[in-house]
Amino acid sequence: MAGIVNLRVNLIRGGISTILLRAPMYLSSPSEPLYGEKLVFTGLSTRHDGSQTDCGGLEAYRNAAFSVIDYLIQFGFTREQVYVLLAVAPVETRVVATANKPNLIVSIGVPLGIFDMDIRPSALVGRR
Repeated sequence: MAGIVNLRVNLIRGGISTILLRAPMYLSSPSEPLYGEKLVFTGLSTRHDGSQTDCGGLEAYRNAAFSVIDYLIQFGFTREQVYVLLAVAPVETRVVATANKPNLIVSIGVPLGIFDMDIRPSALVGRR
């Protein structure tokens, strides 16, 4: 998997006390890439043993992310490559449902256009 990531950092001396920052902030690209088709993975707020958490958004996100990781590994990506992909690609994360307590659902949409191969489930079935 080839790719280039450019990162430029500017430090603001005394930024924490001057701007009252408690975490890093950044400017997005002047023009975010738009991708129409996404393969969307969902995660529920359940633990690996099947027990439910009480609206555990972090647990739901982790489950969705692990689904993406496990899925893309089947196409030859390493776990580390998918971690980087989730960090830098224009993935779309949404909280899908919060009203059905304790079940919180989070989705991660992975744009199909960032890949040079078809990652749809039909392509995976054809490979086996």
